Amino acid sequence: MHSILLQVHYVHMGSQQSMAYVNAINEYRAASQARVSKSSASASGVDLLPKRQISNYFMQFRKIANHPLLVRHVYSDEDVVRVAEVLYPKGVFGFECSIERAIQEIKSYNDFEIHQLMSFDSRKVKYHFLISCWL
Repeated sequence: MHSILLQVHYVHMGSQQSMAYVNAINEYRAASQARVSKSSASASGVDLLPKRQISNYFMQFRKIANHPLLVRHVYSDEDVVRVAEVLYPKGVFGFECSIERAIQEIKSYNDFEIHQLMSFDSRKVKYHFLISCWL
């Protein structure tokens, strides 16, 4: 039987990824501190946040560290509006919903999903998106 060789490779985060990670940590700290200030249940801070919420935060940290495109930190809310303004008239979301609903939908997407959405008609969408960014 072959022995398994385990190798650990440390990889540094890029600046955007690192900033997203720090922002997520700060959001977690703010939520924890807000909960502590509202509750006098425990002096040690134990049980102030539900275990499920803590798990969700740590899953978010792992996603940012391992798969940064699975969160939205590259595309801003303004970018989402511009993408919706370009894609909505093309019927990407159908013509039954409003543009506000399309914006709301795209805001729930991660960076990878927005990138895929922009690939719908990549030449035209990317051109219009870039032009609207410069305006």
